[in-house]
Amino acid sequence: MKLSFDTVVLVHISFLASTGLGGAQNAGHIVVQTGDVLANGWEVADFSDSIAMSEAGAWAALVHTTEPSSSRDSVVLVDGQIVLAEGDTLANGDVVEFLTGMDLDRDGTLALAYRYAPASGSAVHSRLSIGSTFTLDSGALVGAPGVPASATYRRFDHVAVALPYAVVAATVGVPGSVDVEAAFLLDFTNGGLAGSPGVSLLAAEGSSPAALAGPITWIGQRPAVASDGTYAVSVAFDDAGTFRHAVATSGGVIAVPGTGSPAASGHPWTGLFGITVAAAPGGIRAVSATVGTPQTTIGLLVSTAGGVLAEESQLLAARPTEIVYSFDNTSLELSDSGEAAFIVRLGGGKVLVYGDDVVLESGVSLVSGQLVTDMFVASPTLAIGRSGEALLAVVQHAGGETALVTIERMVGNTTSCVVRPNSTGQMGRLVGSGSSYVAENDVRLRASRLPQMAFGYLLTSRTAGFSALPGGSSGNLCLGGAIGRFVGQIQSSGAQGQIETVVDLTALPQPLGAVAAQPGETWYFQLWHRDSSPGGPPTSNFTASLAIDLR
Repeated sequence: MKLSFDTVVLVHISFLASTGLGGAQNAGHIVVQTGDVLANGWEVADFSDSIAMSEAGAWAALVHTTEPSSSRDSVVLVDGQIVLAEGDTLANGDVVEFLTGMDLDRDGTLALAYRYAPASGSAVHSRLSIGSTFTLDSGALVGAPGVPASATYRRFDHVAVALPYAVVAATVGVPGSVDVEAAFLLDFTNGGLAGSPGVSLLAAEGSSPAALAGPITWIGQRPAVASDGTYAVSVAFDDAGTFRHAVATSGGVIAVPGTGSPAASGHPWTGLFGITVAAAPGGIRAVSATVGTPQTTIGLLVSTAGGVLAEESQLLAARPTEIVYSFDNTSLELSDSGEAAFIVRLGGGKVLVYGDDVVLESGVSLVSGQLVTDMFVASPTLAIGRSGEALLAVVQHAGGETALVTIERMVGNTTSCVVRPNSTGQMGRLVGSGSSYVAENDVRLRASRLPQMAFGYLLTSRTAGFSALPGGSSGNLCLGGAIGRFVGQIQSSGAQGQIETVVDLTALPQPLGAVAAQPGETWYFQLWHRDSSPGGPPTSNFTASLAIDLR
């Protein structure tokens, strides 16, 4: 198996010159938008309650519709399919009346909070369900330390899940007393979802934590939890007649008004507006809150892992020449590694920042070919896969609709196939960007850590495989079955030792001719390139291989 580039090099150079790689590229893919008609005939109206994303990139949303026949107009969508709708009759005869909360665990387990009319015909009840095995109904005893033994759940308002933990915002009651709002941590470590969780009280209306100047008056409806039990819950409290906000966390109450903040301005926390929170393993929390003086209020985003993420009137790290104009109660998410995703307004428009990068920008970025005109900052309009490789956001676009879009930071996953170092001493790397959605036809693969000025091209197959040192190569081939070659896209790695290839999903090369990729297929890719061997003849090598699950 010899590598022969000579007969196609000139053809490829002229191909690049005639087509080019210029023009705007899609930054995201629209999965559903206002005006879409769902399978039950209802039309999507907005995404104002809950959105979530699993590790594998599955998305979920609690969607309002324009269903005209009754007040029952909301549905829960998972990857575009209706899994529960207001008005549905469940297997036991209960009728869903009102959907109040939803979240999706990294493994795709769905958590729901809703109110229902029992089949028995009694008054409306409330239910929390996680997966197919755990349910908790209103009327059940709370059973948490620090809570009266007779206290029962009255209503479940929202849920955040990162198994084996979940945080639920609920209303609880004690006979003869006024119902109160509270937040609880559910611990499924011992029995899993089939068992009874341990329950811990996190914050409750009427309680007076020592760090606060007055009693808690309100529990935030958007709690956050990580897979090790790290949690964050926003609360409001009465400070001599002024309602202020702080955050109850697994490490104590933080962002307490009047206490010092890490703001560059030196201002203390003020807690004048609502706070949004996020949590990641290892005790990492992130908050969006306010700092300032009696005359000045400034928005501040801060993480216990990385310090200040953004501050009004200060330069944004992801855009070091631009000043943050404003953000107010912004959406905020953390990956398991503690990288933050958030939306802020700069002078020219809004940007979605993830880690050190701007991944979406109003007036600049395209989603499914439509120009993004606005992004919503009010929570919850942002979700993140826990690995951080994909985001979910609510945007408006030039087509006049509000859309839920996926933004893939990386497309595909490096396989476990073992490859060999090339002449640089490193193993070649292959990463994907763009979109895994076939309809977008937007996949770009970049090979790096290559020898300088080395020609190479992509190989692809529907089958993974392994061949050590094939045909005298110095590397390992990680593809099997029918292998196609991108011989029309040979490139030089140049001085940077990199090759980027635009993949046309409508015409993937195969030995018997090009084929179109289909949703649900997995395609494997690897770059084959020229290499040198010390004191020997020219040889070839291979990068790591990449598997892309197409949608």
